[in-house]
Amino acid sequence: MIAPHYNSRTAKIVFVVGGNGLYEMACPHLGRQSQQGSGQRQQEETTSVHYQKASARLSVGDAFVFPVGHPIAIIASQNSNLQLAEFGIKAWNNQICFLAGQDTYGTRFSRKQKSCLSSCQQER
Repeated sequence: MIAPHYNSRTAKIVFVVGGNGLYEMACPHLGRQSQQGSGQRQQEETTSVHYQKASARLSVGDAFVFPVGHPIAIIASQNSNLQLAEFGIKAWNNQICFLAGQDTYGTRFSRKQKSCLSSCQQER
C-alpha cells in the first residue's frame, strides 16, 4: 500500500509492471462537474472544494496519471505483489504530503498554530 498522499508540484505517470491492485484518487474537477450536473448554482467565490472519488483496478500493462494536488492511495490486491514504475513531471522542489501516518501535514504545526487554525475555522 502507498499511504494516501498528494504531490505539491509534480504530476506522476505510473506504469504497472507487476501484480494487481487498486488506486483511488480524490478529484476536485469531478466534484465540480457533478455539482454543475445536478443543477446546483455555484457562487463566484466558493470557499469549499468538493471532491469525488475516482478509482480503478490495476493490472500489468496499465498506466495512469495523477495530477498535482490530487490525493491518491494505491493498494495491492490480496496475495499480490504490486510493482509500479513512476515518473514525475516538473519534479523540482516537489513535496510529498502524506494524509495519514506520522509525517502528515498536520504534524508540522505546533499546538498553538493548530488551535489558531481550528478557531479560525469555527469563526467561518
